[in-house]
Amino acid sequence: MRLILLVTAVTCHVFFALRSFAKYFSNSVITESSEIVPANGELVFLAVTICNLNRFVKRKINMLESEGDFYKLGLNLSACEAIKKVNKDMTCGQGLLCAFELFGSFVVENCNDTIKSRIICVLNNTKEPSFNPEEFLSAYGHDFRDMLPHYCRFAEFETCSSSDFYPLLVQKGRCFTFNSGRNGTKVRRTRRTGSSGGLGVFLDTQVHENTIGEFSHGLRVIVHEQGIFENLESGFNVFPGSHTLVRVTAIKVSVIRKYF
Repeated sequence: MRLILLVTAVTCHVFFALRSFAKYFSNSVITESSEIVPANGELVFLAVTICNLNRFVKRKINMLESEGDFYKLGLNLSACEAIKKVNKDMTCGQGLLCAFELFGSFVVENCNDTIKSRIICVLNNTKEPSFNPEEFLSAYGHDFRDMLPHYCRFAEFETCSSSDFYPLLVQKGRCFTFNSGRNGTKVRRTRRTGSSGGLGVFLDTQVHENTIGEFSHGLRVIVHEQGIFENLESGFNVFPGSHTLVRVTAIKVSVIRKYF
């Protein structure tokens, strides 16, 4: 009896397995790929977004109001007056970092829960909101002019500068995009493949200015289409003292499914 049941079970298993394979292979899929070269021989170059893994510049955070560059760099935020009322020993940047950054107490001396509460309380009692996190990050974050002191070339022969990198704020810091196409700016095209046909830059990661960031030094780079900003997690890191080459290949795949 047991032998009959075993034979029956095996027969049913083989039957349904063969039936499933037959159904799977009956739906054939044809994948076609082709290479398309524009008539003028040019391809639109992608946008390149570069973010410093460090969020706030140490020199700006520690800068006193009496220093000449304090106002020149736009560090005199509306929240600065409230900071002076709470703790005169802190600079504006130190006070804001202490109160609103998770790891601010590791960077700012004498930062504790009492000081944090006082700063937040004073800012909450102002007639108008006096603290804007985006404004703080923009003012005290990196300036691309300081990160790009020497070399910038596109397609080897076309020079570029910090003004070609469009600034934008993201949750984890301040970034800069080359060839963004924003505000009606020209979108660059290239006729050459390989590193000679793309963007080449020498950047200063400003490691000596690190305060709070991604627990490592360097840059995060994201390559994407114009008008689309990919999540930072989709990028890759470039560390100080390294030389990185990136190759991007665009592939358009069409899938034709035929049923018989």
